Amino acid sequence: MSLVYRCKTMVEAKLILEILRQANIKGVSKEDSKRMGIHEVGIPYNATAIFVEEEDMESAIKIISEYFKASTASEKAHQGQPWQCEACSELIEPQFTACWNCGKDR
Repeated sequence: MSLVYRCKTMVEAKLILEILRQANIKGVSKEDSKRMGIHEVGIPYNATAIFVEEEDMESAIKIISEYFKASTASEKAHQGQPWQCEACSELIEPQFTACWNCGKDR
């Protein structure tokens, strides 16, 4: 098995493993005692590494990358300005990609 990603938290490791599992990629996590981190509250922790089979490496990298791109786009949407639906003129909060009133996509 080969290292595909180092996680900042155990929660992130579980999320990445689930995303890979849904794509039929078997991944395992191992605590990486050589890499230490500090939680926001000052508690030290060992990083968690995700490993996959060599033949799944390319797919796993793509899936993880797409997940983080989507997460970043979602975060940016939450910081944006409200938008007005072209179909019904309803004012919609920035995090939504479709109108809650008529269902038209942004």
